Amino acid sequence: VLLMFLFLSCSEENDMLNVDVEEQEQVNDNSDASVEEITYFTYQNFQNQGLENWIIIHDENGNLIDYKQIIDVGSMDFTIGEDVLSEKLSATKLSFSADEAGNNLYHSLLTYTDLEIGSVWEDRSNSFEGNLIGGFNLQVENISGVENILITTPSGILRTGNPNANEFSGNTLQLMDIPFYQEQEYLISIRDSNGLTKYLLLSPENDFDYSYDYDSFQEFDDSYKLELPPNNFNLIFTGGFKTNDANTYWNYGHRFTEYIGNEAGEFNLGYINGYERYRSYFSITREDFTYTLQVIGDKVQDVTIPDRPLFTVENSNIYDFEFSSDLNAITKNTRHESIIIDEQSRYLSTTWLVYSSGKSSQKIGRLPDEIIEKYPDMVLDTLELKEVSLFTKSYGQQQLFEDETSKRRTGNYTSESYVFRGF
Repeated sequence: VLLMFLFLSCSEENDMLNVDVEEQEQVNDNSDASVEEITYFTYQNFQNQGLENWIIIHDENGNLIDYKQIIDVGSMDFTIGEDVLSEKLSATKLSFSADEAGNNLYHSLLTYTDLEIGSVWEDRSNSFEGNLIGGFNLQVENISGVENILITTPSGILRTGNPNANEFSGNTLQLMDIPFYQEQEYLISIRDSNGLTKYLLLSPENDFDYSYDYDSFQEFDDSYKLELPPNNFNLIFTGGFKTNDANTYWNYGHRFTEYIGNEAGEFNLGYINGYERYRSYFSITREDFTYTLQVIGDKVQDVTIPDRPLFTVENSNIYDFEFSSDLNAITKNTRHESIIIDEQSRYLSTTWLVYSSGKSSQKIGRLPDEIIEKYPDMVLDTLELKEVSLFTKSYGQQQLFEDETSKRRTGNYTSESYVFRGF
């Protein structure tokens, strides 16, 4: 009787277990049917890049979600079940190039972290593609000496720096074969040996010789005197944009004044009236850090160059980077690099640039095995931290990503950053 009771009990339990399994399978089937595939990320390629390129997607914890090779110009969607997505994701673009002989190999990685679900990477170029059809010549007479020449159009810089001996002789400056872009207004800015900068606006014709007296150049409508402390390097310039069209600010616009060097002292920055927006740029390197301030909007009349803030790297590993600082960073970027010459005398370069939010730590996912196997000369184990930039004035991470990739910026913009090196 006892054996029969045990046998009947086991049979009932098995029957109940089978019912539970069948019910659970039915629930799972219904659950799978209710999960919708969504497009969580889109990559849009607007240019024929001529390289081997990949897009790799990780979740916010560094777990690999998907990866695809960029084959051609066009749009590429990444889809997944909605219930398996994290709140944020990271997108990495890997580009590989090599010379014909295979002696120089370049691996470049660019990562944006903390992106929203549904983000679109518009991979656009900000290079100037004007209608170049020829050139023209410019002669400037009665100028005592030349410290710097600037030739710019609203779309880019054509010439900057000191003239050579063949260009300046006596009191005459000869600039030959200036590229002629159709329907472009040129601004020629010259700083003489007395430190005075004057400018000329010119709408040239192709294959034409122009001659001006330096006295006919105009002085700036407004000026600002900047006092620089002792420094290792500085780049300072002012300029303007005559329109507020999208993409405008990713080109250079007209540049009014420019200083490049490592001198301390007083610098005279000029502005011309009548522009829609102005661009003022100040970058000063002192010891092991660089302070940079860029303002697009009104003319800048006051700049304070700060001392070095507190900054310490706690973990330099790219996958688990961590730092401490007294700066309140909105966003940051890091640059890791590895350059070696192998036993075959090949030059192997690997660079990984990461844009992320300003939090003191970040998690970067590892690359898929397939990609690592495809590029065995990509050096990841010996990547060294080369540079950290903390942005205290900037767009937030999502808008920064859209700005950097789409190249569509309008309106005013202020960027302030501290760049640290020498770890």
